[in-house]
Amino acid sequence: MSLVHTMLPRLPSATAILLLTSILAPANAHVLPRQTLTIDYRQLDVLPYPPLPTAASLLPHDLLRRQEENTICGYVGGDPALPATCSAGSHCVVDQGVGAIGCCPNGGGACTTGVFTGCVDANSGPQTELNPYVFTCVGSDVCYRNTFEGGNFQYGCGSASDMAATVVATASGVTA
Repeated sequence: MSLVHTMLPRLPSATAILLLTSILAPANAHVLPRQTLTIDYRQLDVLPYPPLPTAASLLPHDLLRRQEENTICGYVGGDPALPATCSAGSHCVVDQGVGAIGCCPNGGGACTTGVFTGCVDANSGPQTELNPYVFTCVGSDVCYRNTFEGGNFQYGCGSASDMAATVVATASGVTA
């Protein structure tokens, strides 16, 4: 006969209940792993940002020409020394559906990455979704959300969530 079968009946009922609860509680508190949901890439509904003025065309076929691709999305706090830029080979866009600013690859192909509509960091808790449109901060960095003109936004990671700033299209006479 096991120790539990011989010892448990001899204990006062309150002690037996306390003993069983302390043994069984950790087993019940275990959270079972859940399957990770993977979100598929999709074509984003983006426009160049900030919109560049289109010069008057002299030839009819020039009317269909696209705007030049812009790597400067704006200026943090309006400071010309702090441009908000995309990496070489990509350009600034805004996702029209949600107002998220991001960067899409140059070349005129479909934009499926580089625009983030959410952000997670160490404070966010366990993630059960692998989403290419959620910005992920690593280590001790935390999410912050920059605000652009027109109510648009862009996520970033840094040492504090109060690093968020306002980003404007022009800075001391310089236009993005």
